Order: sequence, then structure tokens, then C-alpha cells
Amino acid sequence: MAQRIVYSEERALTTTVDNIEHIESTSYDSFGVIKVFFHPTVNPSTAVAQLTAVSQTILRQLPPGTTPPLIIQYSASTVSILQFGISSTKLSEQQVFDIALNQIRIGLISVPGVSIPYPYGGKQRVVSVDLDPKALEANNLVESDVVTAMSTGSLTFPSGTAKIGGKEVAD
Repeated sequence: MAQRIVYSEERALTTTVDNIEHIESTSYDSFGVIKVFFHPTVNPSTAVAQLTAVSQTILRQLPPGTTPPLIIQYSASTVSILQFGISSTKLSEQQVFDIALNQIRIGLISVPGVSIPYPYGGKQRVVSVDLDPKALEANNLVESDVVTAMSTGSLTFPSGTAKIGGKEVAD
């Protein structure tokens, strides 16, 4: 599937984004990396704006649940000088990914001049639900009712302000 997504994205970029010198892409298991190289005279802000617009537009044509692309601007002066490889013999892949995303990445974001993309590899946490067809039928429900209930039941809404002790906390 990553090849299909990467190919569709490449095709959209080459037909709608100006001044591309060349494109390099690699498909991995469950994600792809596309590198877009522009001619030296290109305005980087315009190029990133065009990439973002095209990527958001093509998202509607991709399979449902496709994660929106992360667009990172690099130049010769912003090439990575440090990369972390994180693993564990005691933690699951999901736990390692969570730590990399929610603790290590967050801890490094305050370093001046640092650019920290989302972690590559690992497994993101997934919630799976096994449905009992007989129980659904007994309660006059179908699978889509469960999906709707889960979608609407896990929303987070701002609740205003709360006074806790002498502090007022806004949400």
C-alpha cells in the first residue's frame, strides 16, 4: 500500500508543484519517504506552501485512515548531525514508540535550532475491538453503530475554566 500512496503523491507533486529538479522516494513497511529537490532559485516558502497544498488535496483520494504527510524543509545547512536509535529488550515496540514520541522527542524540542520529526519505525498503539455478532443482533445493533459510538465517545471538548485551590486553569 505504501507504494500506491507514494506513487500517487509523486504523480500529484510532479503535475502541480513548480520548479522541481527531481524527486527521490523510498517505500517502507507502512510508510514512505519522498524527497523533493528544487532548483536553486526557488523561494523555499513558496515551495513548501505548494507541497502542503497538494499533499492535503491528494489525501482525500488515498485510502481511508491514511495519515497526513509530515513536510520537513531541509537545506544543506540543516542536514541531520545526530540521529537516535532506540530499542529495548524489556519493552514492546508500542511502548518504545510511545516513549520516543511522547518523552524523548518532547524533551529535545526545547533545544535551540533543533528539528525533530516523528519517530520512524516501531509500532504505534492500536486499539482493536472484537465484535460478537450474536450480541449485536440481540441488541438490535450493527457494526457501524459500534464505530459511531466509539468515534463520538472519545472526543475531547474544551470545558472552560476550573478553579483548583488558588489557581484558575483554562481548558
